[in-house]
Amino acid sequence: MDEFRLCFVGGFVLTKERRRTKGACCLLDVLASRAAENRQLKVGDVVCPRHLQTSGELFRKGIYRHVSYQVEAIQVEEAEGSMTKLSLVPEGTDPANVFLHLRPATRILPRFERNWPVVVSIKEGCIVSFWDDILITSASYVQLSLCVVIAAFVLRNVFSIAYVPSESMVPTLNRGDAVLVQYLSSRIGNVGCRRDDIVFFSPPEELREYVRRVGNTELRTRDLFVKRIVGCPGDLVHIDARGSVEINGNRVGSRATSDGAEGTRAFAEQHMKLSDDEVFVLGDNPGRSVDSRFWGPLKMQNIVARPIVRLWNTLKHSVRVEELK
Repeated sequence: MDEFRLCFVGGFVLTKERRRTKGACCLLDVLASRAAENRQLKVGDVVCPRHLQTSGELFRKGIYRHVSYQVEAIQVEEAEGSMTKLSLVPEGTDPANVFLHLRPATRILPRFERNWPVVVSIKEGCIVSFWDDILITSASYVQLSLCVVIAAFVLRNVFSIAYVPSESMVPTLNRGDAVLVQYLSSRIGNVGCRRDDIVFFSPPEELREYVRRVGNTELRTRDLFVKRIVGCPGDLVHIDARGSVEINGNRVGSRATSDGAEGTRAFAEQHMKLSDDEVFVLGDNPGRSVDSRFWGPLKMQNIVARPIVRLWNTLKHSVRVEELK
């Protein structure tokens, strides 16, 4: 029995006698080979070769893959080497010992004409019935469609492209940047708190209420915000009147730019300790960022995605791929 090694979705590589094909053999061709070994053929049947060779001896003979042929005669090689002519392939006969006399069932191009009929063993040409060939060929399209559906499902539920509409993360992310993000870590529960990570999150109710009150706007369910984690569960957070943030006594926000410098807004001085399921998030451009200083800590369950690479800027129409750190 042939042994198989999984190579790729829908493909296999034979590790024994078919290794000489030096490539991936579709599972359907393996099924065709099995069908060739088990199908009971008779004179007058229409058959199709499904051999893996695209040239060579079979091609020179006139055994072309997927061309339909009519069986004109059947011969079975006996143990002593003699040939017996039959009208039906006996059950249990070794396909290598069954030889078919074939003639094309339909007109073919003149350059492919041969001295018909040509003789080939069932096993050598991987001969299957006409309807088996139709079934296996149709199944290949079903297999391809299934792969497309699976790929679309993976892309839809694991990866996406997010658009940055504001300047809150300058210089790391600019307004108009398109970012490739992955949802996998959040959906398998592997959120974790890694300080200095950039995260995309769905707005908590406190942020929704702030936007309603200040901007007179209702956030949509699909809206995502992007910020950087600066405080993890158990950290002590202090916010002063200028909006500067200290985590465990250390000033954070060193990535901030001078654009919209801190101090232009008035903040209520706050002290808090983050609970086991909370993080504190800031924008890299705090003067233009509505972050945890305004609406409080972020629940880790609201984190839905993490960025992978920045792809392009939709405002500048310039294409680039950069790792986000």
